[in-house]
Amino acid sequence: MLKAISECIKEGFELEDVKVVSRGKGDILNKYSDYKKIPVLNQYFLLIKGDISYKKQHLIKKSLEDILKSLQNSSHKVKKLSILEKELETILRANEIFFSGEGSLEDFFLFLKNKKYAVVENNKVILNTGIDKFSITTSLGKLKKVDEFSTSFGKGETYALKTGMYQIIVQSEKEPLDPFLKKVLKSRLLWLNKIYYEKYQYSVDELTGLFTRKKFLNDLPKFKNRSCLLINLKNFRFINEIYSPQVGDKVLQEFAILLKKKSLSENVYRIFGDKFAIVFNNEDQSINFYRNIVKFLQSGIKVFHEVLNEYVTVNVQVKFIIIKKIDSNFLERAMIAFKKTAYQEKDLIIYEDTILPQMEKELKSIEVIQKAIENDKVIPAFQKIVNLNTGSEYYEALMRIKSGRKVYLPGDFLTPAKETGLYPKLSNIMFDKVVEAIKNTGYKISINIEITDILRKNFIDYTIKKIKRSGVSPDKIILELTETEDMSRMIRYAQDILQTLKREGFYISIDDFGSGYSNFSYLTKLPVDIIKIDGSLIKNLEKSRKNLLIVKSIISMSKLLGIETVAEFVNSREIYQIVENLGVDYVQGFYIDKPKFKI
Repeated sequence: MLKAISECIKEGFELEDVKVVSRGKGDILNKYSDYKKIPVLNQYFLLIKGDISYKKQHLIKKSLEDILKSLQNSSHKVKKLSILEKELETILRANEIFFSGEGSLEDFFLFLKNKKYAVVENNKVILNTGIDKFSITTSLGKLKKVDEFSTSFGKGETYALKTGMYQIIVQSEKEPLDPFLKKVLKSRLLWLNKIYYEKYQYSVDELTGLFTRKKFLNDLPKFKNRSCLLINLKNFRFINEIYSPQVGDKVLQEFAILLKKKSLSENVYRIFGDKFAIVFNNEDQSINFYRNIVKFLQSGIKVFHEVLNEYVTVNVQVKFIIIKKIDSNFLERAMIAFKKTAYQEKDLIIYEDTILPQMEKELKSIEVIQKAIENDKVIPAFQKIVNLNTGSEYYEALMRIKSGRKVYLPGDFLTPAKETGLYPKLSNIMFDKVVEAIKNTGYKISINIEITDILRKNFIDYTIKKIKRSGVSPDKIILELTETEDMSRMIRYAQDILQTLKREGFYISIDDFGSGYSNFSYLTKLPVDIIKIDGSLIKNLEKSRKNLLIVKSIISMSKLLGIETVAEFVNSREIYQIVENLGVDYVQGFYIDKPKFKI
């Protein structure tokens, strides 16, 4: 260019005789109507005043093109640096909000809301940084633009949808997107996708669409002093077993929709499995929601059964627990609430009114247990059991705790002892004292054990070694296995241990047979010598024909299997005569003998 200008000056041209004007500047071009217009790079005009040879025109135009290209390249580089700088600022700021805890997740996505673009080229979406394709298609095809905008990537139009405001850049065929900008947008797309995935996993439960336990824990500090309603689908395991896990999932989905719809709360969470939480402003709102939802649940939940190819109505049993005020101990209280109410029949329990007083009572019980262990106040009370055929007798050792003049029964302390890990110590103490009582009296004695005792790692070694060291014959001890729900679930793990104990010479008995968890298959799987018929069946024999028939069938079946029977809770002459006529082998109860601390 300088060379061309130099040549022009030699020919008598001045600098003002040469102009460079952009094509779009029509008003400026009009001022130089007497100048000769030479197109340059399809973007500019080279304006020359006066006559000039073709050679010199070409020389000036070529030099000008070189300079303009250099300037354009420099401009592109500056623009790229600017874009990279802005992208880096966006990513750093978003990461700062997301990871530093400075703001909430809502703040994070609000920040990114105006950072999303779609680029459309020849009616085809070529790049997208977070807008779903349906929204783009709908926007371009049916909606009117509500605004225009300009970004580093180009000019575009803003479209409004119910799901948000979307910015869409439509690239023309003549102005395709720069490859560098495509790379920048692709990088952002990968980053946004990862962040969206992390956020989705963090805050939204995939099955129900409710908020997750992680988000619940994150949100708890802002709910201080508000009320929380904990919800447990009590029979969900039953639903899975009877219908199928797929139907169970559908029940959870429909239940979640119902919770969201009826609570009108934005704070509905699935905290794990079949347990949910809803945060309300106060206790009254929690109670009102409970009353409303119970009405809807009475008709069950209707879901489609794929195998049956029809809709089925599933009955759901729900436990509601209200915690009046959320505080720093909320999580601990929530876990205790679910555990303490698992087998309670009431549908609505208020933590502060029911569970808290119960826990305070249990804390006192734990203190009593600890002192009893330290001061040797865990003692057996012995109750006589008499054989109706021979008159022979043995005793049952019943656990008691003495504290001053007060005597605590198992119902006062066993539950907190099990929950705090003190029960194995109590069990060992009782076994030691039973062995000592046998040595001193020569009587056969039964001692209550649970399936959890048998499954303890050192139980069998401790029991056998204790007996051998004491010199007491194992056939003087009856291990009385209490029938519980735990037993029904774990019995298969205990069969070998019980067989070993039986081979060593111990007698095996099942206590509370027929109490509700009873399974007659136990009698074929376990080496049972004696069954004790549950007291709830015995004590009302004179009033209940059903109880009479059940007891009669248990006695008949036991005789066929060669198993002896004990009727407990024989508290009157009338009951005594009934069980004697039914053919029971042993009787136990206040009519025979009351528990005492010495035999």
